[in-house]
Amino acid sequence: ITLVVTYLLLDVAYMDGDIRGELMKPGREILSSICDSYPESLGFILRFVEINFNEVEDMFQYLFRGLPLEEWRITGNDFGVLKRLLETSPLSSPQSQLARNIFSALPWGQGMYCCSYF
Repeated sequence: ITLVVTYLLLDVAYMDGDIRGELMKPGREILSSICDSYPESLGFILRFVEINFNEVEDMFQYLFRGLPLEEWRITGNDFGVLKRLLETSPLSSPQSQLARNIFSALPWGQGMYCCSYF
């Protein structure tokens, strides 16, 4: 149910151009609360962003700045998404910038793990 709620929040707060301006901030706050309790939601949000990036690229930068990335137990699939964002876009692109911002915000110390992706 968490992923359904997450999807609906992303769809309404970020994809609907008519109400995006009003719902971006409260949507981000609710998504942040969800991710605090269910950190695996961060990977789902990342995949949603990858699929819909061209629709509202600047809004996704705003979204990820407000999410608790330090709670993320990143998986190999998540690394794959970040890798694609870096490999398929120029270094100066918003996709590359988002991936680099996410990488720099990850907790690269204790508790960080990945499912033998490398």
